[in-house]
Amino acid sequence: MSTPTLNSPGAGGSPDSQRTVTGSYPPTTHKTVLPDWKPIKVEDALPPSERTFKPRRTRKARFLRICFGILVFLGLAALAAYFIWRHFDKKLKEPQSPSQPSEPAGWTGLDPAKVQPLDPNFRYRDLSVPFQYGVEPIRGVNVGGWLITEKFLNPSLYAKFADSRGEWPADEWHLSLAMGSKLSEEFDSHYSTYFVEDDFARIAQMGLNHVRIPFAHWVFPNTPVNGEPFYYGGSWKWLIQAVEWCRKYGLRVALDLHTAVGSQSGYDHTGRNGTIEFLNGTNGQSNADRTRQIAGQIATHFFGGNRTSPNGISYDHVTIFSTMNEPFVATINFDGLYNWYSDTYTTIRNQTSLATSTSPQIKATLANFTKYPTPTWPSVVINDGFSGEYLWFDLFPASRFNNLWMDFHKYISLNKGTDAQSKSDKFGTPCLKWRADFLGSRDRLGPAYMGEWSASWSATAESNFTKMTEGDKRDLAIWTQIQMDVAENSGIGWFFWNLKTEKSQYAHWDYYVGVNEGWIPRNFSAPKRFTCPPVGSSLAWCEGGACYDAEGNLRV
Repeated sequence: MSTPTLNSPGAGGSPDSQRTVTGSYPPTTHKTVLPDWKPIKVEDALPPSERTFKPRRTRKARFLRICFGILVFLGLAALAAYFIWRHFDKKLKEPQSPSQPSEPAGWTGLDPAKVQPLDPNFRYRDLSVPFQYGVEPIRGVNVGGWLITEKFLNPSLYAKFADSRGEWPADEWHLSLAMGSKLSEEFDSHYSTYFVEDDFARIAQMGLNHVRIPFAHWVFPNTPVNGEPFYYGGSWKWLIQAVEWCRKYGLRVALDLHTAVGSQSGYDHTGRNGTIEFLNGTNGQSNADRTRQIAGQIATHFFGGNRTSPNGISYDHVTIFSTMNEPFVATINFDGLYNWYSDTYTTIRNQTSLATSTSPQIKATLANFTKYPTPTWPSVVINDGFSGEYLWFDLFPASRFNNLWMDFHKYISLNKGTDAQSKSDKFGTPCLKWRADFLGSRDRLGPAYMGEWSASWSATAESNFTKMTEGDKRDLAIWTQIQMDVAENSGIGWFFWNLKTEKSQYAHWDYYVGVNEGWIPRNFSAPKRFTCPPVGSSLAWCEGGACYDAEGNLRV
């Protein structure tokens, strides 16, 4: 059988010419207009018996495919939104360092000796008299920027080791690297001068009764891990010295393990700015275990054995141990952190030689909390990690966690989310909202205090006290004293952050400045000028017998 041939236009015909198929088949003629001509699919040219069956898509099938595509798109969009939210939520929730304020040329700051001249005849508190937590409020201050540095508290130290571009080290990790061979020399000088004995005498004479001492996990002369460049063991003698000075001047102590191995929040006050490697990442669990062991070392020294310093000074006045400062729960696994708190509590209790408050050596009581009828000491403190205290409620039954407390850090101006609120919303927050936090913790977890807070109510408020108006100072007095009031009457007290700032340049964060300028009461011998209204009131604050709404309008 001969092969058919096709006379095409390419063989000399024209588009309109007749094309004839010749061969053994009967001749077939047809007229084709080339622009409409389309090649025949091979499969269509086959006999029906040899064709592959392809079912047509029904409307239902098309509808299902469209729905599936929409669901996939929405799922990917939700996942992207989640990661975006996580990023900005961290930025909104975590307190940032205050911005650098301006200062007059040649300004050296307030002289503490002029703010609070020391009275040689002052009678310091007798530490043999039990302190009744829940009846008498904790009124304390932090000595931050000393045994763990921060750029905003130690600007001259960081500026000294700026790089060739003028950039300061980001944190103490990079500061230590920049110091190089001068590491011990520089930090020994810093430790010996930043706070001195007179500061502790002034703390007592300003009417305070507690000191919170933040220190780093490299406080002991342990072997560094993960390539850490810190001055391991350099601050240990100064921690003991601070505790001894507190004893001398009638002050009780809250020890604060301020950093965790690997960083618990990724911010500079943990020693290293950047990623979180505590309970997170490849070394997360081993770093957590290491941190718990360090907490055990602290407990052994201060709460085990005969509870005395190497110089024979009693540690009876060291009554509080804060185990973790501001872990960032938005990144750290919540269950992992709960387990860490639980295990660390057990570790501390196992190292404590004096079991209950009935011991004659324990000079403190929990007089107003029937939840702990025979509290074990020290008080072990956890931090809510900016997660909201309600997440922790009912997780620590008193039958197992005797004398467990909660530490709130109520910052509003450095939290970008809350700082965007109106002035009236902010001034209505302590008495109307925070009160519920303290009372909820009391009933469903344990006593709560504010371990850190400041006089700063707005990131844009004037920070240089030499430029403040009387209206500015009145606002600061209201804001400061209603925070004190809610912490004292709904919680068990507070620790102001910080005792001082370099050159007094952060007035809202400087206790000396607040006392000097009048928005912080000098010695608490008289009632505070500004207080919270009675429980159940919808008003924001009171001045004497007059109470105001959040807008500042007199209502009662």
